[in-house]
Amino acid sequence: MTDKGKSVLIAEDSSVISDIVKLFLTRQGHSVTIATDGPETLDKLLSGAFDVALIDYHLPGLDGVELVRRFVDAAVGKRIPRLLAMTADTKGFLAAGRTIELFEQVLPKPIDIDTLVSIIAADGAGPTDRVVSPGVRDASRDSGENRPFAELDRYILYFPNDFDAEGLRRTQMRLKLEGPPDAILLLRNPDPASSRAMFSLPTLHLSPVVDLTSGQFGRADLGGRNQDVHAERLTRIIDEFRNRRERIHPDFNEPADIDERILARAYASGGAIEPRFNPDDLKTVVYSLLADPDAVEQTAARLEKDGLVTATFFDRLQVCPGCRGSRLMVREICSACGSAHLHEESYVHHFKCAYQGPETDFRHGDDLLCPKCRRELTSFGVDYDRPGVVLVCKACGASMSDPGVSFRCLDCGQITTGETIHTRDILSYALSPRGRDVIETGRMGRSTFGRIFRFSELPIQIIAQLNRFASTHGEQAPFGLAVISYPNLRQMERDHGAGFVDRTRRNLLRRAVELVNPDIHASGSSSDYLLANEADAGDLRARAEAALKQAATESAVDLEPRCEILTARDIF
Repeated sequence: MTDKGKSVLIAEDSSVISDIVKLFLTRQGHSVTIATDGPETLDKLLSGAFDVALIDYHLPGLDGVELVRRFVDAAVGKRIPRLLAMTADTKGFLAAGRTIELFEQVLPKPIDIDTLVSIIAADGAGPTDRVVSPGVRDASRDSGENRPFAELDRYILYFPNDFDAEGLRRTQMRLKLEGPPDAILLLRNPDPASSRAMFSLPTLHLSPVVDLTSGQFGRADLGGRNQDVHAERLTRIIDEFRNRRERIHPDFNEPADIDERILARAYASGGAIEPRFNPDDLKTVVYSLLADPDAVEQTAARLEKDGLVTATFFDRLQVCPGCRGSRLMVREICSACGSAHLHEESYVHHFKCAYQGPETDFRHGDDLLCPKCRRELTSFGVDYDRPGVVLVCKACGASMSDPGVSFRCLDCGQITTGETIHTRDILSYALSPRGRDVIETGRMGRSTFGRIFRFSELPIQIIAQLNRFASTHGEQAPFGLAVISYPNLRQMERDHGAGFVDRTRRNLLRRAVELVNPDIHASGSSSDYLLANEADAGDLRARAEAALKQAATESAVDLEPRCEILTARDIF
């Protein structure tokens, strides 16, 4: 076992799942112990010293939630391992009471092996970070569990109620098990830190944000100061987001980085990342999502460079060179001394001597007297006229027709002249055709068929057979796995109908099975798998590609399949 190895207890009554998890964890240097029912798991927890315990919810004899409650009650003075739950019974687990919050995380079945390996390799999560400040949290509790639109019977999360210290752990588990909520309703406007924290939670980037505060949050998809929220409008936006989510590839449910999260968010919200003015924000502009505005701009610039979004000019703002904010007060100032104490008065023109100047230069009591020739001006239109107005500085007495311009920052107080003020261009962004294609077909990573292979995508029949091969031969197991993927499957279904595409795909798989003669074959949501033991990778590729070509000649529509051959080293 390596220095980073952990002692792991797996409580699972399915030998297929426990064996494959053990296989992967031991290859990562971890020590694995297996228990198959509730009482056995409780005994091992009380008698052993584990770093991590992965516990199935439905265990024979004693369910996972109850055994954890009993263990924690009995383990006085003992070190508690990191507790991870796994379940296929989402509703049952979430309904099991407050005890589920003893689990650090919950993993839905089928288990994502890649995610599990990463979680166990980590040093362990500390106390859950609070998303909201104590003051906001207390205010929300004082108002009671206010849950407007609950009668719609939709999956709705409420801020701050579901994101405070009491509700966040359960919310995280629910997101893991049930995926993106139908909507996030704001009962209070979140501060920037809270917005960023929510945006980083699993799947929340795919849900509409609805502002019920009548404020000017700016980042919401519905509501706020100028938009009424009623049941019909809320239902409509929920359905619009849900329809778009159905076309998003599963890789983007929990993206690996902010680039993918923002790209998926743009797709779910209708294809755009829109800037909006918000005077409450230091930079006066936010975007139509919960992410930090600076992060949005930096990410969008990278996405544009990759051809995934297109940018258009929205507006140009002045920027304070001191604090980089854009909440600036524009001021006319004296071009001589810089004072803003300017007074507007009439400009007088004396016809006789052609002298021109501010009226104060001519004023002597109630009379007008030319300061140049000392003649009195008595008749307007005969002796003089007033061709315009002039600005006079009360600080230094200078007069001018065109004042200077300066900016006072309302945040840091710095004054900057118009000649030296900085500017920044605000852009709006829209998904490009390539960006839409990436979201619908798979991850932005680089591999033969355009995305990163993930073990968790394999059907359970393939996983079980791989486990048998690996148990005998390990990384040297002489098998080949042909993965036939369909990057344009959803577009094909929209163009030709899901039934027709399904029949065409089944015919293609039948032809591939005839030519490849695998030990086992199975289909996933967007890929077909053919697993052959004692197979040469080159020969397997040739037979699979021949099958695809032959199937293409037999079909009226080309599904544009792609083939990748994986060996034990690629998977394990």
